[in-house]
Amino acid sequence: MTTRVFILGLSVLAMSACSSNDTSNDPGAGGGASAPMLTAASADTKALWGDISDYAKWGQFPESTELTLSETHNNMFVISYVNDVVTKAVADGTVPLPDGAIIVKENYAKKDDPMPMALTVMSKMGKDWYWAQGTPDGQVFMGPDGPLEGKNVSMCVNCHGAATDNDSVLTHTFAGGGTAPAPMLTDASADTTALWGDISGYAKWGHFPESTELTQSKTHNNMFVISYINDVVAKAASDGTVPLPDGAIIVKENYAKKDDATPMALTVMSKMGQDWYWAQGTPDGKVFVGPDGPLEGKDVGMCVMCHGAATDNDSVLTHTF
Repeated sequence: MTTRVFILGLSVLAMSACSSNDTSNDPGAGGGASAPMLTAASADTKALWGDISDYAKWGQFPESTELTLSETHNNMFVISYVNDVVTKAVADGTVPLPDGAIIVKENYAKKDDPMPMALTVMSKMGKDWYWAQGTPDGQVFMGPDGPLEGKNVSMCVNCHGAATDNDSVLTHTFAGGGTAPAPMLTDASADTTALWGDISGYAKWGHFPESTELTQSKTHNNMFVISYINDVVAKAASDGTVPLPDGAIIVKENYAKKDDATPMALTVMSKMGQDWYWAQGTPDGKVFVGPDGPLEGKDVGMCVMCHGAATDNDSVLTHTF
Protein backbone atom coordinates (compact mmCIF):
# COMPACT_ATOMS: atom_id res chain seq x y z
CA MET A 1 0.00 0.00 0.00
CA THR A 2 1.31 3.40 -0.90
CA THR A 3 1.63 5.50 2.24
CA ARG A 4 1.36 9.27 2.28
CA VAL A 5 1.34 11.88 5.06
CA PHE A 6 -1.54 14.39 5.36
CA ILE A 7 -2.20 17.32 7.52
CA LEU A 8 -5.84 18.23 7.38
CA GLY A 9 -7.43 21.19 8.89
CA LEU A 10 -9.69 24.12 8.37
CA SER A 11 -6.73 26.32 8.82
CA VAL A 12 -6.20 29.66 7.38
CA LEU A 13 -2.52 29.58 8.16
CA ALA A 14 -1.55 32.74 9.68
CA MET A 15 1.11 34.97 10.89
CA SER A 16 3.40 32.24 12.04
CA ALA A 17 2.97 28.73 13.38
CA CYS A 18 0.78 26.93 15.95
CA SER A 19 0.53 25.06 19.27
CA SER A 20 -1.47 22.30 20.81
CA ASN A 21 -2.03 24.52 23.81
CA ASP A 22 -3.82 27.41 22.11
CA THR A 23 -6.35 28.95 24.49
CA SER A 24 -9.38 30.80 23.17
CA ASN A 25 -13.10 30.83 23.83
CA ASP A 26 -15.59 28.46 22.27
CA PRO A 27 -16.13 29.97 18.82
CA GLY A 28 -19.79 29.11 18.86
CA ALA A 29 -20.62 32.60 20.10
CA GLY A 30 -18.50 34.34 17.50
CA GLY A 31 -15.33 33.99 15.48
CA GLY A 32 -16.25 30.71 13.81
CA ALA A 33 -15.29 30.01 10.23
CA SER A 34 -17.90 30.04 7.50
CA ALA A 35 -18.65 26.74 5.76
CA PRO A 36 -15.91 26.15 3.17
CA MET A 37 -16.58 25.06 -0.40
CA LEU A 38 -15.93 21.42 -1.25
CA THR A 39 -14.69 19.59 -4.29
CA ALA A 40 -13.98 15.99 -5.28
CA ALA A 41 -10.61 14.64 -4.17
CA SER A 42 -7.80 13.90 -6.61
CA ALA A 43 -6.62 10.32 -7.15
CA ASP A 44 -3.69 10.90 -4.76
CA THR A 45 -5.95 12.24 -2.04
CA LYS A 46 -8.44 9.40 -2.49
CA ALA A 47 -5.55 6.96 -2.04
CA LEU A 48 -4.50 8.85 1.07
CA TRP A 49 -7.97 8.63 2.57
CA GLY A 50 -7.71 4.90 2.04
CA ASP A 51 -4.33 4.85 3.83
CA ILE A 52 -5.80 6.58 6.89
CA SER A 53 -9.03 4.58 7.08
CA ASP A 54 -8.05 3.15 10.48
CA TYR A 55 -6.33 6.26 11.90
CA ALA A 56 -8.57 6.29 14.99
CA LYS A 57 -6.64 3.20 16.19
CA TRP A 58 -3.26 4.94 15.84
CA GLY A 59 -1.26 6.53 18.64
CA GLN A 60 -0.81 10.21 19.38
CA PHE A 61 1.91 12.74 20.02
CA PRO A 62 2.50 13.06 23.77
CA GLU A 63 1.41 16.71 23.48
CA SER A 64 -1.85 15.82 21.72
CA THR A 65 -3.87 13.31 23.76
CA GLU A 66 -7.10 15.26 24.09
CA LEU A 67 -9.11 17.85 22.19
CA THR A 68 -7.54 21.31 22.35
CA LEU A 69 -8.80 24.61 20.96
CA SER A 70 -6.56 25.73 18.09
CA GLU A 71 -6.33 29.25 16.67
CA THR A 72 -4.60 27.98 13.54
CA HIS A 73 -7.46 25.69 12.65
CA ASN A 74 -10.22 28.28 12.65
CA ASN A 75 -10.68 28.16 16.42
CA MET A 76 -11.79 24.54 16.23
CA PHE A 77 -11.03 21.78 18.71
CA VAL A 78 -8.33 19.46 17.39
CA ILE A 79 -6.52 16.24 18.20
CA SER A 80 -3.74 14.52 16.22
CA TYR A 81 -3.13 10.85 15.40
CA VAL A 82 0.19 9.45 14.12
CA ASN A 83 1.02 6.22 12.32
CA ASP A 84 3.75 3.79 13.40
CA VAL A 85 6.36 5.52 11.21
CA VAL A 86 5.84 8.77 13.10
CA THR A 87 5.67 6.97 16.45
CA LYS A 88 9.10 5.46 15.81
CA ALA A 89 10.49 8.83 14.73
CA VAL A 90 9.22 10.35 17.99
CA ALA A 91 10.84 7.59 20.04
CA ASP A 92 14.14 7.87 18.14
CA GLY A 93 14.12 11.67 17.80
CA THR A 94 14.38 11.27 14.03
CA VAL A 95 14.02 14.44 11.98
CA PRO A 96 13.27 14.90 9.11
CA LEU A 97 10.63 12.18 9.15
CA PRO A 98 10.99 9.32 6.65
CA ASP A 99 8.69 8.57 3.75
CA GLY A 100 5.54 6.85 4.95
CA ALA A 101 5.02 9.15 7.93
CA ILE A 102 1.40 10.24 8.35
CA ILE A 103 -0.20 12.70 10.76
CA VAL A 104 -3.99 13.08 10.90
CA LYS A 105 -5.62 15.94 12.75
CA GLU A 106 -9.32 15.78 13.59
CA ASN A 107 -11.08 19.16 13.66
CA TYR A 108 -14.27 19.59 15.69
CA ALA A 109 -16.54 22.65 15.56
CA LYS A 110 -17.53 22.06 19.20
CA LYS A 111 -15.81 20.03 21.89
CA ASP A 112 -18.84 17.75 22.42
CA ASP A 113 -19.54 17.03 18.74
CA PRO A 114 -19.67 13.27 18.10
CA MET A 115 -17.87 13.51 14.73
CA PRO A 116 -15.11 15.75 13.36
CA MET A 117 -16.06 18.40 10.87
CA ALA A 118 -12.78 17.99 9.00
CA LEU A 119 -9.54 16.05 8.79
CA THR A 120 -6.18 17.68 8.18
CA VAL A 121 -3.46 15.32 6.96
CA MET A 122 0.30 15.42 6.33
CA SER A 123 1.77 12.51 4.39
CA LYS A 124 5.49 12.21 3.63
CA MET A 125 6.12 11.23 0.00
CA GLY A 126 9.46 11.36 -1.77
CA LYS A 127 10.95 13.45 1.06
CA ASP A 128 8.18 16.05 0.67
CA TRP A 129 4.97 16.51 2.59
CA TYR A 130 1.69 15.94 0.80
CA TRP A 131 -1.02 18.07 2.41
CA ALA A 132 -4.78 17.56 2.40
CA GLN A 133 -7.76 18.99 4.19
CA GLY A 134 -11.19 17.56 3.74
CA THR A 135 -14.29 15.99 5.22
CA PRO A 136 -14.13 12.54 6.84
CA ASP A 137 -15.92 11.09 3.79
CA GLY A 138 -13.19 12.29 1.42
CA GLN A 139 -14.36 15.61 -0.05
CA VAL A 140 -11.64 18.30 -0.24
CA PHE A 141 -11.99 21.89 0.98
CA MET A 142 -11.29 24.79 -1.37
CA GLY A 143 -8.82 27.51 -0.40
CA PRO A 144 -8.03 30.85 -2.02
CA ASP A 145 -5.66 29.13 -4.47
CA GLY A 146 -7.68 26.01 -5.20
CA PRO A 147 -8.26 22.60 -3.58
CA LEU A 148 -6.40 22.07 -0.29
CA GLU A 149 -4.43 19.05 -1.46
CA GLY A 150 -0.95 18.47 -2.88
CA LYS A 151 2.69 19.17 -2.08
CA ASN A 152 2.53 22.95 -2.19
CA VAL A 153 -0.64 24.04 -0.40
CA SER A 154 0.11 27.62 0.64
CA MET A 155 -2.41 27.66 3.50
CA CYS A 156 -0.45 24.80 5.09
CA VAL A 157 3.09 25.68 4.06
CA ASN A 158 2.84 29.34 5.13
CA CYS A 159 2.43 28.21 8.72
CA HIS A 160 4.17 24.84 8.97
CA GLY A 161 7.05 25.89 6.75
CA ALA A 162 8.44 28.07 9.53
CA ALA A 163 9.48 24.94 11.46
CA THR A 164 12.26 24.15 9.00
CA ASP A 165 14.43 22.25 11.46
CA ASN A 166 11.47 20.25 12.80
CA ASP A 167 10.33 19.03 9.36
CA SER A 168 7.29 21.34 9.35
CA VAL A 169 5.76 19.56 12.36
CA LEU A 170 4.28 21.92 14.95
CA THR A 171 2.49 19.69 17.47
CA HIS A 172 5.63 17.83 18.61
CA THR A 173 9.24 18.98 18.85
CA PHE A 174 11.74 16.28 17.83
CA ALA A 175 15.13 16.04 19.51
CA GLY A 176 17.34 18.72 18.01
CA GLY A 177 14.45 20.32 16.13
CA GLY A 178 11.57 22.67 16.60
CA THR A 179 13.25 26.05 16.75
CA ALA A 180 11.87 28.45 14.18
CA PRO A 181 14.50 29.73 11.75
CA ALA A 182 15.91 33.15 12.46
CA PRO A 183 13.65 35.48 10.48
CA MET A 184 14.94 38.16 8.18
CA LEU A 185 14.56 41.72 9.44
CA THR A 186 14.09 45.07 7.78
CA ASP A 187 13.57 48.67 8.87
CA ALA A 188 9.99 49.57 9.79
CA SER A 189 7.90 51.87 7.63
CA ALA A 190 6.83 55.27 8.96
CA ASP A 191 3.42 53.85 9.94
CA THR A 192 4.94 50.94 11.85
CA THR A 193 7.49 53.19 13.53
CA ALA A 194 4.59 55.36 14.73
CA LEU A 195 2.75 52.25 15.92
CA TRP A 196 5.76 51.13 17.98
CA GLY A 197 5.61 54.53 19.63
CA ASP A 198 1.90 54.05 20.38
CA ILE A 199 2.59 50.75 22.17
CA SER A 200 5.62 51.91 24.15
CA GLY A 201 3.77 51.42 27.45
CA TYR A 202 1.93 48.20 26.52
CA ALA A 203 3.41 46.18 29.40
CA LYS A 204 1.18 48.23 31.75
CA TRP A 205 -1.98 47.40 29.76
CA GLY A 206 -4.51 44.75 30.71
CA HIS A 207 -5.17 41.34 29.16
CA PHE A 208 -8.03 39.43 27.64
CA PRO A 209 -9.40 37.10 30.34
CA GLU A 210 -8.22 34.15 28.21
CA SER A 211 -4.66 35.46 27.96
CA THR A 212 -3.25 36.20 31.40
CA GLU A 213 -0.18 33.99 31.24
CA LEU A 214 2.26 32.62 28.67
CA THR A 215 0.78 29.87 26.51
CA GLN A 216 2.46 27.91 23.73
CA SER A 217 0.95 28.74 20.35
CA LYS A 218 1.14 26.78 17.12
CA THR A 219 0.20 29.82 15.11
CA HIS A 220 3.22 31.72 16.33
CA ASN A 221 6.02 29.29 15.50
CA ASN A 222 5.43 27.20 18.63
CA MET A 223 6.51 30.17 20.71
CA PHE A 224 5.06 31.09 24.09
CA VAL A 225 2.70 34.05 23.80
CA ILE A 226 0.67 36.47 25.89
CA SER A 227 -1.56 39.32 24.71
CA TYR A 228 -1.95 42.87 26.00
CA ILE A 229 -4.88 45.16 25.10
CA ASN A 230 -5.28 48.93 25.30
CA ASP A 231 -8.24 50.63 26.99
CA VAL A 232 -10.20 50.79 23.70
CA VAL A 233 -10.10 47.00 23.39
CA ALA A 234 -10.76 46.52 27.10
CA LYS A 235 -13.95 48.61 26.83
CA ALA A 236 -15.06 46.70 23.71
CA ALA A 237 -14.50 43.39 25.51
CA SER A 238 -16.48 44.64 28.50
CA ASP A 239 -19.33 45.99 26.35
CA GLY A 240 -19.29 43.13 23.82
CA THR A 241 -18.64 45.61 21.02
CA VAL A 242 -17.75 44.11 17.64
CA PRO A 243 -16.32 45.21 15.24
CA LEU A 244 -13.79 47.05 17.38
CA PRO A 245 -13.52 50.84 16.93
CA ASP A 246 -10.57 52.75 15.54
CA GLY A 247 -7.82 53.08 18.11
CA ALA A 248 -8.07 49.48 19.30
CA ILE A 249 -4.62 47.88 19.72
CA ILE A 250 -3.69 44.29 20.64
CA VAL A 251 -0.04 43.43 21.32
CA LYS A 252 1.10 39.81 21.51
CA GLU A 253 4.50 39.05 23.03
CA ASN A 254 6.26 36.00 21.54
CA TYR A 255 8.87 34.16 23.62
CA ALA A 256 11.15 31.42 22.25
CA LYS A 257 11.21 29.79 25.71
CA LYS A 258 8.84 30.15 28.62
CA ASP A 259 11.58 31.35 30.98
CA ASP A 260 13.13 33.91 28.61
CA ALA A 261 13.48 37.36 30.17
CA THR A 262 12.44 39.31 27.07
CA PRO A 263 10.20 38.51 24.07
CA MET A 264 11.74 37.50 20.76
CA ALA A 265 8.99 39.30 18.84
CA LEU A 266 5.89 41.45 19.10
CA THR A 267 2.81 40.87 16.97
CA VAL A 268 0.49 43.88 16.81
CA MET A 269 -3.04 44.53 15.50
CA SER A 270 -4.06 48.20 15.34
CA LYS A 271 -7.47 49.36 14.09
CA MET A 272 -7.06 52.27 11.64
CA GLY A 273 -9.80 53.61 9.38
CA GLN A 274 -12.01 50.60 10.19
CA ASP A 275 -9.29 48.22 8.98
CA TRP A 276 -6.67 46.29 10.93
CA TYR A 277 -3.05 47.31 10.50
CA TRP A 278 -0.77 44.33 11.16
CA ALA A 279 2.86 44.33 12.21
CA GLN A 280 5.29 41.74 13.48
CA GLY A 281 8.74 42.76 14.58
CA THR A 282 11.37 42.86 17.29
CA PRO A 283 10.80 44.84 20.50
CA ASP A 284 13.28 47.46 19.25
CA GLY A 285 11.20 48.15 16.13
CA LYS A 286 12.68 46.06 13.31
CA VAL A 287 10.12 44.27 11.10
CA PHE A 288 10.21 40.60 10.10
CA VAL A 289 10.12 39.70 6.41
CA GLY A 290 7.68 37.01 5.25
CA PRO A 291 7.26 35.22 1.92
CA ASP A 292 5.51 38.26 0.42
CA GLY A 293 7.59 41.02 1.99
CA PRO A 294 7.72 42.90 5.31
CA LEU A 295 5.10 41.82 7.86
CA GLU A 296 3.46 45.22 8.19
CA GLY A 297 0.43 46.93 6.68
CA LYS A 298 -3.30 46.40 6.15
CA ASP A 299 -3.05 43.33 3.94
CA VAL A 300 -0.41 41.00 5.42
CA GLY A 301 -1.22 37.57 4.00
CA MET A 302 0.35 35.60 6.84
CA CYS A 303 -1.90 37.43 9.31
CA VAL A 304 -5.10 37.72 7.30
CA MET A 305 -5.11 34.07 6.18
CA CYS A 306 -5.59 32.95 9.79
CA HIS A 307 -7.32 35.86 11.49
CA GLY A 308 -9.54 36.56 8.51
CA ALA A 309 -11.51 33.39 9.24
CA ALA A 310 -13.00 35.04 12.34
CA THR A 311 -15.20 37.29 10.22
CA ASP A 312 -17.92 37.69 12.85
CA ASN A 313 -15.39 38.40 15.61
CA ASP A 314 -13.48 41.17 13.77
CA SER A 315 -10.47 38.90 13.09
CA VAL A 316 -9.72 38.48 16.81
CA LEU A 317 -8.88 34.92 17.84
CA THR A 318 -7.79 35.16 21.48
CA HIS A 319 -11.13 36.48 22.79
CA THR A 320 -14.69 35.94 21.58
CA PHE A 321 -16.81 39.10 21.79
